[in-house]
Parts: sequence; C-alpha cells; structure tokens
Amino acid sequence: MSGAVPAGDPAAMRAAAAALRARADALAGLADGLEYEVGAMTYEGPAAVRFRSGMVERRRRVLDVFTSLNDAADQLLRGAYAVEEQAATRPFGNG
Repeated sequence: MSGAVPAGDPAAMRAAAAALRARADALAGLADGLEYEVGAMTYEGPAAVRFRSGMVERRRRVLDVFTSLNDAADQLLRGAYAVEEQAATRPFGNG
C-alpha cells in the first residue's frame, strides 16, 4: 500500500467478500448444472456439436467470472486486514 492510509469498515469489507463468494459459488453451481444437462442431451449431428461446443465456451466464461469474484473477495479481505492493522498501530486521536 506504499504509504497510503487504508480507510474502510473491515466488517463491511468482510461481508462484501462473503457476498461475492456466495455469488461465485452460485455461478459455479449453475455451470455444473449446465454441464450435466448438456451432457445428458441425446441428440446428435452438426447442430449438437456446435451447441455443445458453445456451451463449453459459456461454461469456461462462467468459471472465469467465478475466479474473478473470488479474487475480488480475497482483495477485500486483504484490505480489511490492512485497515485493522493500520488502526491497531495508530494512536488514538491521530487521525
């Protein structure tokens, strides 16, 4: 944090991180469900191949969002820790 004084509410930051993780988990569940449903389809032919390929790509995108949401949650948790550390080392009345 190169000299910057972190500001924020650690509890709110942790709550936001938990909300992001919950959304990420919901997306992962959706991706898993889609993978199952697409795998259970019984049709064949060129349209089926295109559809399945498209669904593989969509699932990959959903999982990329899952990773991004978890990364953002991690960043919020690191920020909450930094705010707490800064508050713990700052004497009362100086800021």
